Amino acid sequence: MTCKKLASFKPNNIFFSKFFFDEKSKKIDSILFFAADEGYFNLYGRKLIRSLFKHNKSWGVHVHLYDPSKKTLNFLNKNKSLTYSYEILNNQFFMDVLDSFLNSKNISWQQDTLMKLKAFYRSRFCNILARCINFIPACIYFSPKKILIKHFRIIYFACQRFVILNEIIKNYNNLGVLSLDADSLINKALPNFSRYKKYDISIAKSSCAYVFMAGVIWMPHSGRRSNFLDYLSKKINNKFSHGQLY
Repeated sequence: MTCKKLASFKPNNIFFSKFFFDEKSKKIDSILFFAADEGYFNLYGRKLIRSLFKHNKSWGVHVHLYDPSKKTLNFLNKNKSLTYSYEILNNQFFMDVLDSFLNSKNISWQQDTLMKLKAFYRSRFCNILARCINFIPACIYFSPKKILIKHFRIIYFACQRFVILNEIIKNYNNLGVLSLDADSLINKALPNFSRYKKYDISIAKSSCAYVFMAGVIWMPHSGRRSNFLDYLSKKINNKFSHGQLY
């Protein structure tokens, strides 16, 4: 599908407010990275940080936040073994994506999205709409707008973390980086990842041979990881610049 170019597109304002570990902090061997919005960070992210430091004393954490509060930023500033970046989201971008979705002639994109909403939100209404747009395209306008925008935000969060990872490894190029989902917990000491040095990127795989878990990625300090993430972040930013979130 080809969406209209968003002339005034500004996806976000990104700030790397605390990007280097405090000189007085402990020696950092590796970095745990995760990204979350304010609500998800308070619900899960704080627990993930505590669980890491409880079992892994030589690790540091980099958190990327979406629309954080001052209270959360103050919390992040106080921890010497933690760095962070954050961004203020441009809500108009998601409205433009919604407009592109509603006016798209790509019925398969609309159907696939509505079917995902059925799975995520158990919405039978979305399932009915997905079936109807085959012969009544105009019925797409009855789609639940708030749920669609929430869905597009989730897609954005899932993609944007790779753009931020690309910046992180440029600044911490001598450290390995483990990327996890914010709702993860670490209940024991992490393994020695040096055995994976021969790989540029290590991705956890589910029991299904064709499904990879993008929430668990290990990136050793090799030069080729930069090439991969630089390529991927450019592809993602190009999609964003055209209002494409699918």
